[in-house]
Amino acid sequence: MPVWFSRPTGRAISPADDWDNIGQRLSDSGSVEFRDYVVTEADFLVPLAAPDALLPPLATFNTPLIQLVFVNFYLGTAEGALAQALDYVRTTTKPWETSGVARAADDPYILERFGEFSATLKASAALADNAALAVQAALAKGHAVSAQERGEAAIEAYHAKVHATHVALEITSRIFELMGARATASRYGFDRFWRNVRTHTLHDPVFYKAREVGNFVLNGEIPAVSLYS
Repeated sequence: MPVWFSRPTGRAISPADDWDNIGQRLSDSGSVEFRDYVVTEADFLVPLAAPDALLPPLATFNTPLIQLVFVNFYLGTAEGALAQALDYVRTTTKPWETSGVARAADDPYILERFGEFSATLKASAALADNAALAVQAALAKGHAVSAQERGEAAIEAYHAKVHATHVALEITSRIFELMGARATASRYGFDRFWRNVRTHTLHDPVFYKAREVGNFVLNGEIPAVSLYS
């Protein structure tokens, strides 16, 4: 069971400043050492419960809510990548020599791919909005919300998480096919979109989310409450 407490800023900790990964370079990630760290009863945000005590369903919504935050982070990153790619193709990409068009923006293959990316991204955003409404409706029941209702709302969020992960990874990696080889120049930094999504999504493997969704749709089993579900 997670234990939540608030750390006063006056108590020293030792951040290692050792985050050196391909993505999320500006995040406050990395390891932190707590050595002889004092925690008092007044620091806890809620009274301590027995280790084997079950949390009431209302107290377990942090996970589906943070998963929705991740969903929108992925989709926002994909939207940014797509917007940058659109601008680059309009202003910089040269038409392929056998395309038969004067502008890359008129290439039928590029048009088709942008259409697919735009449609898929909008569908994923709609799925995310639907999931947010489901979680909000469950939360609105307050202490009357049941474990089943919490689980069903969480599954809606996890549907969105699975879809957004795949959509964001595809768009952020495949925009280069439309922009061309020169777009890989480091001065543009277009790879940052993929790097950020690729690194972040690995913290919560999407196949475990898909498994939870599959277990629900096939067997009616709601996810067991954890830090990730």
